[in-house]
Amino acid sequence: MSSLRLSLAAFLLCLLCPVAWAAAPDRLRFEQLNPALGLPQSSVTAILQDRDGFMWFAGQGGLTRYDGYRFLTFRHDPTDATSISDNSVQALHEDRAGQLWVGTRNGLQRFNPRSENFSAYPPRGSKAGYLDVRNIASDGKGILWITTRSGLVRLDGATGQLATERHDPANPHSLGADDVTGLAFDAAGGLWIGTQQGVDYLAPGTRHFTHFRIDDSAVDALKRNAVRSLKIDRAGTLWVGTALGLEAWRIAAGAPTARRRFGSAEGINPGAVTALFEDSHGTLWAGTQTDGLKRWDAGAGRFAAFVHQSGNPASLADNYVASLFEDRAGILWAGTWFGGTSRVDLNAGGFRHVLSGALSSNKISAILGDGPGSLWLATYGGGVNRYDLQSGQTTVYRHDARVPHSLNDDLVTALGRDQQGQLWVGTRNGGLSRFDPASGRFTPRAFATGDALSDFIQAIVPDRAGMLWIASRGGLHRLDPRTNRATTFRHDAAIETSLSDNFIWAILEDTRGRLWVGTSNGLDLFDPASGRFRHARHDSRDAASLIHNRVSFLHEAADGTLWVGTGGGLSRLVADSGGKLQFKSYARHQGLANPAVDGILEDDNGHLWISNDGGIADFDPRKETFRNYTSRDGMAEGDYFVGAAWRQPDGAMFFGSFNNGFTMFDPREVRGNDRAPPVVITDIQIYNQSVRSGPAPNGFVLDAPIHRARRVVLSHTQSVFSFEFAALHFADPQRNQYAYQLEGVDRSWVATDAGKRFATYTNLDPGNYVFRVKASNKDGVWNEAGVALAITITPPFWKTWWFRLAAGLFVLACVYAVHRIRVRVLLGQKRELARQVAASLQGLQNAQQQLVLHEKMASLGTLSAGIAHEINNPSNFAHAGAQVLATELERFRAFLLALAGTDADAAVTDSLNARIDALIRQSATILEGTSRIRDLVRDLGTFARPDEGAMTTAPIGPNLLATVHLVRTLYASVADITCVLAADPPLACWPAQLNQVFMNLIVNACHAIEAKQQRSGDFTPGVLAISSRADAAWLYVDFEDSGSGIDPGVIDHIYEPFFTTKPTGQGTGLGLSISFGIVERHGGSLTVRSKPGQGSCFTVRLPLPA
Repeated sequence: MSSLRLSLAAFLLCLLCPVAWAAAPDRLRFEQLNPALGLPQSSVTAILQDRDGFMWFAGQGGLTRYDGYRFLTFRHDPTDATSISDNSVQALHEDRAGQLWVGTRNGLQRFNPRSENFSAYPPRGSKAGYLDVRNIASDGKGILWITTRSGLVRLDGATGQLATERHDPANPHSLGADDVTGLAFDAAGGLWIGTQQGVDYLAPGTRHFTHFRIDDSAVDALKRNAVRSLKIDRAGTLWVGTALGLEAWRIAAGAPTARRRFGSAEGINPGAVTALFEDSHGTLWAGTQTDGLKRWDAGAGRFAAFVHQSGNPASLADNYVASLFEDRAGILWAGTWFGGTSRVDLNAGGFRHVLSGALSSNKISAILGDGPGSLWLATYGGGVNRYDLQSGQTTVYRHDARVPHSLNDDLVTALGRDQQGQLWVGTRNGGLSRFDPASGRFTPRAFATGDALSDFIQAIVPDRAGMLWIASRGGLHRLDPRTNRATTFRHDAAIETSLSDNFIWAILEDTRGRLWVGTSNGLDLFDPASGRFRHARHDSRDAASLIHNRVSFLHEAADGTLWVGTGGGLSRLVADSGGKLQFKSYARHQGLANPAVDGILEDDNGHLWISNDGGIADFDPRKETFRNYTSRDGMAEGDYFVGAAWRQPDGAMFFGSFNNGFTMFDPREVRGNDRAPPVVITDIQIYNQSVRSGPAPNGFVLDAPIHRARRVVLSHTQSVFSFEFAALHFADPQRNQYAYQLEGVDRSWVATDAGKRFATYTNLDPGNYVFRVKASNKDGVWNEAGVALAITITPPFWKTWWFRLAAGLFVLACVYAVHRIRVRVLLGQKRELARQVAASLQGLQNAQQQLVLHEKMASLGTLSAGIAHEINNPSNFAHAGAQVLATELERFRAFLLALAGTDADAAVTDSLNARIDALIRQSATILEGTSRIRDLVRDLGTFARPDEGAMTTAPIGPNLLATVHLVRTLYASVADITCVLAADPPLACWPAQLNQVFMNLIVNACHAIEAKQQRSGDFTPGVLAISSRADAAWLYVDFEDSGSGIDPGVIDHIYEPFFTTKPTGQGTGLGLSISFGIVERHGGSLTVRSKPGQGSCFTVRLPLPA
């Protein structure tokens, strides 16, 4: 007996031993899922999370799968043998192979995930009959145990064989009762079984049942022995829920060694315990039929209760809790019979929302500590409350016109304490009041002197000199509490250094003794010595200015940094130089969910906790990151009052809300959910039509549900498709964040939120793509790996390789057939063509020689003109002199002969005549030579002189085509010459001269192509494309070749006479110079565009008739 008592004492001590997570919050904020929010059924009898991360809910209306946003319900269809066998689903289980087993009132089924249908066990129509399944459990060795109303069923997963254990009155070791209600395996593999007659134990490998009755002594023994739920916790304790309560058994060797019954003293009232569950923190939860959800508090030795509260959506959905489950992210799900399901995040929390009926008003406008265990709360309309943090009791001080020294106004807006520790209260209409706690009397102090706004108090701040600084809507007041004398500072538009605005929100004296004043028109720094204010305001042109002019809160951090809360975000003072204050600011783009700052408190780690119009944000100044919390995290819902923020010496923080009490928390206990979410693609839509596994009407075939697919193949006709995705983290799905990218289309990740969980793509080119999605949970913890889906878009048949090959072969066949048809004609024409070609070649060679000679002669034109000019004058002088000389010689002969007379010696006269005749013959020779020079000069002048004939009006096309035809055969192996004249209007020209230009350009282009072929060794014919175009005033003729191009260093010299890029001896360097002159004579221009290695384009521009 003593050993039994010792064992019982040890067992009780174990139950009372606190666990590491014993400091759980005394209230939880539940999120509800019910038919009003989309859940297809009100009853949730079983809950499970599969290995993909989806939640499954069993109930009276079928089986539902949930991704955090959408519900997919499987219901019985009498016409479909693969549908679920019954809409009343009671049990869910996923085995070690990932197979989902479903128990209904009409049998056991296995869900087929690829086809999303069901297989029955035993098969429908078999003699085994139906099973009314209640629970399913696995022994970890491939055996499933199923509880039913007609016995305990054993299913061998390998063979599919079923065996049933039933009660046999003749066999005391048979099952204790056929109506089996619960199962639990102990550490040794023993199976504990709950029935309507108590608890049975089945040792591993046997068919020998040991029976344990719970209580036969009471009148209601039948209910006391009717087991409704079983659970063995990690410590090995067997928890037994019955129709009338709860027991805990210490078990060993297949038998209980100590038992404890829980009653009202431990928080368990008489009634059915319908569900038992142990969470990942080791805490036991009990679901009841009438009293809601219970959580075992080992430290207190009792169960804490969570019940449904009518009108409170953050309470439990219903008090009949039928099922309990914790998902992999630490979310506890409580399925109820009448209200759907509720969920609460066990891995997050730390916030407490105080909304007390003991408060005179839940509009908390200011908070001030009153020692370690109490708070002073200013309420807007309910006076002042002194709140006891331990008991929750409240002492209320209100205005009472019948009491002379009561509070002067119930609209309390500010609280402060002077150096003597006296409490000062600021109100909406009555200015200040000083409170004496010993007598409970308030002494008023008004500031209004014709301005009622001066008594609308916003803040009360003491300075180091013992003064009180009072922020009002009518200016800034300085009050000496000892003398009760006050000085008021107001805005004066005529004085630049006066207060920025009379509406004062916040006051701060920093550690350097400087007074900062937050107004509705910026931030002021006050100089007490001069009484002047220095201003800092928002400037949209200056990013370093204050972010917003409504300065609502001021805080100096432990490191001396000044933080300024405004109506548009948070600003940090970073510089005070040159008389200018500079700030770095943070708002929505930097992560602050709501930029309207109401209060700022600092924790021991230097983090700033910022109340705003949407919740509370945790800001890390070192990382410059925000974590935003809302009412879904357990705090007060809605906006917070400006200035209603207080930190206790122990680090606890308090923020007053606009109409929902206040939020309190210790930053060290605030925790987020650090579990990254699994990410799945939940839907694929083609032309806005969802596609499930199997063939679809649009021809698309999905072999498996899209969340299990790793690759999809789309045709080019399915050019509009969308993907929907979900992060399977259920703490707060609406705050999950997403980013997606289609590789090859999206250059970067596309960020989105829960409101737009889809991506649509249209008209993509055929090819291979990868669609990726990553996501975060509500606390910003990202699953960077995410999920990837390979996408192949097949091309139309005419773009496939086989079609192109077939088309190519067909074209080749057609070409070959045409060749065969033409070959006979060509053979017949070959001889005649050869003769004509030979004749043409001979004529072409002659013409080419003449063209070359003409080019050379034309090239000498400029030189000849110069020579003719230089020789003409001297030759004329020589010719005239020779003529004069001959005449003078005759005269001189006559003179000499007359002088000699008639008697002159004949020999002398003969000698004289002979010499003069010789001189005359020499002058005749000179005359002949100068005449020849004159003829030569005249010929040179004629050669150099431009054609003086009249222009003719004609199109250039026929001449250009003739030139092309003349040259094409010669350069057939060098270039493919094409001539397409889109425009050929008549123009005034000298056609023969233009022919010379065209010939030069064509020959030069062919030479350039030939030079490129010789350098590269590739003798594939190049291209010379000749085309024309015209506008209103000009005709343009382009000569574009694929030759070697012209080096940029020489392109400016190509029109100079005798300049050539050809090797020595292969060109005169006059062709382009002559062509340039001819085109200019026509009033046009010759230009060139060239890319080395790619070719050149010469453009002849000729004027059209007006």
